[in-house]
Amino acid sequence: MPDKDDSFRPLAENHLNAQIAVAQAFDGKTIFIPGNHDWYDQGLKNVKKEKKSI
Repeated sequence: MPDKDDSFRPLAENHLNAQIAVAQAFDGKTIFIPGNHDWYDQGLKNVKKEKKSI
């Protein structure tokens, strides 16, 4: 997840929110697993920001 002042943040939030919406509509258990793009740029810091958003 880019920093809040990053111009890419709205697009990243949109992508993550779309995945969350699918998970909420699913009647089973959902597990989010970070992929290679989630680790780009800031590594674990980025994954933790995504976790907080979810």
